[in-house]
Amino acid sequence: WLLKTCDEIKDIMGLCPDEHFEEYSDELEGRILRSKFSDIMRAGTGLHHRIGSPMVHTIIEGPIVLELLHITDVGVSAFTLERVRQDRDQMLYLELLALARAGQAVTEERLLDIKSGLPEYPRGVLKLTLTDGHTEMQAVEYKRLPFKLGKTMIGLKV
Repeated sequence: WLLKTCDEIKDIMGLCPDEHFEEYSDELEGRILRSKFSDIMRAGTGLHHRIGSPMVHTIIEGPIVLELLHITDVGVSAFTLERVRQDRDQMLYLELLALARAGQAVTEERLLDIKSGLPEYPRGVLKLTLTDGHTEMQAVEYKRLPFKLGKTMIGLKV
């Protein structure tokens, strides 16, 4: 994957690493960050295969880059999270209904403005599913991470 991508950047975009190192490396980094690790990683080159076992408890020392597959808040009840989701949906619906009744168009800017006024999900302790592309593992934050339910993009490289 890496050799093919480097050739594409050089041949299609005309960026030679010797002459345009900064642009070349920025493009390569962007492609890595936008790709799924399962598409670009080779098995056996990342996490130990047994780390995904429910009986393995450890602290991973880095640096190591993993991809976020799933995020759940285990410090807040599911009932509370569902209630906030329903409240957000209802508020969004009522705002859009008011705009429609007033004959106003819903622009992307207006929609983002409405969404920014919706209540935030409560934040407790996050449980993460991470992968190196082949091995998945469950993790629980022990220090608060800058992730938010509904806002942190799945596929984020951590």
